Amino acid sequence: MDSQQRWYDKDETVSYMVKLIEHADEALQLECMKIIIAKAKEYGVKLADNEIEESIIDNFFRRWYDKNKIMQEAFEYLRKCTFDVQIGIAHTIIEKLEGL
Repeated sequence: MDSQQRWYDKDETVSYMVKLIEHADEALQLECMKIIIAKAKEYGVKLADNEIEESIIDNFFRRWYDKNKIMQEAFEYLRKCTFDVQIGIAHTIIEKLEGL
């Protein structure tokens, strides 16, 4: 595996979902972020208060989804989900975005 590979590129379904979100308009992106956060919380994923801030500091806003706090939070929730939950969430988002 490439050491430069992003965490969401480990699975083609999750990677495809991220690409779709990246190219969606901002209103749709935020809708997807709310779904990701809600689904992750349903599966018991929790973030510590400082996890978003640490993620921002570690990446210095170099990621496209660092443009707003809701997107940062959603991707941090998604990153912390188990592999199976990530794929399940990806299917939900892909269906939503492809169904437009």
